[in-house]
Formats: sequence, structure tokens, C-alpha cells
Amino acid sequence: MLRKKDMIENLAEEANMTKKAARDVYELLIDMMTRELAEGGEVDLFGIGRISTKKRRSVYLNRNREQEEKNVTSVVFKTSKTLKDALKENTHE
Repeated sequence: MLRKKDMIENLAEEANMTKKAARDVYELLIDMMTRELAEGGEVDLFGIGRISTKKRRSVYLNRNREQEEKNVTSVVFKTSKTLKDALKENTHE
């Protein structure tokens, strides 16, 4: 599993920057994506996929067993063709 720490270390090494600078870049990117999604926008990660949000109505039973409707925002991820192809190539049967 590739974790935040691993990404920061790899970015620092590959981009020839300090770990602090790499951490700042990582956190800036995460903040930018979070703000965009919170505002209802989309984040297109070329070669990986598109992240967006979708609002829908959900029906559930409350504590009194009465049916209620609630608006729910879900995160949607659509995989890019590039990633799909890479996964197909690396699938071992």
C-alpha cells in the first residue's frame, strides 16, 4: 500500500527536494482537491481517473421508526482508460 509518508518520500527523492517541501506540495494538492470537491466541482487526475460528488436523496427510518428523507453527498470515482489498461496488463490469473 502506498501511504502518505511513502508518497512524500518518493516525491522528495524524485523531484530532488526536501521532505518538508514535498510534504508542503502534497498537502497543498490535497487541500486544493478537497476545496474543489466541497464546492461541487470535479478533480481530474490524468491517467488515474476523475473524482466528483453526486447528491442524492436517501430514505431511512429514524429513531421513532418513521420514514425520513435526507440529502446525501457521495464521492464518485471514474477510472481512466489508462489505469484500466494498466490494471489489465498486470492482472495475474
